[in-house]
Amino acid sequence: MIHIRHNNKRNTLNIADNVLDINSNISETTSLTKNNNREVTYSAESIIFNCTESIIDKLSKIINNGFQLILMMISYSIEVSKRRQKG
Repeated sequence: MIHIRHNNKRNTLNIADNVLDINSNISETTSLTKNNNREVTYSAESIIFNCTESIIDKLSKIINNGFQLILMMISYSIEVSKRRQKG
């Protein structure tokens, strides 16, 4: 989950407990839905992330692991369907 926190002078974006600084003004719009639920929309122009390489490496590993998991699931389902066809 991604959380945007507002500080006095800077906005920070937390992804999996890693803090990224945002060099941009983020506007927050709060509205109520038909069910009286509070809905918050964040918008910003030209977001620039200042983050360390370790955070980028962690995010890329998460993405790569996700793709590998999907490929494993596809290959498994193909094997299962082959076995069912054989009998």
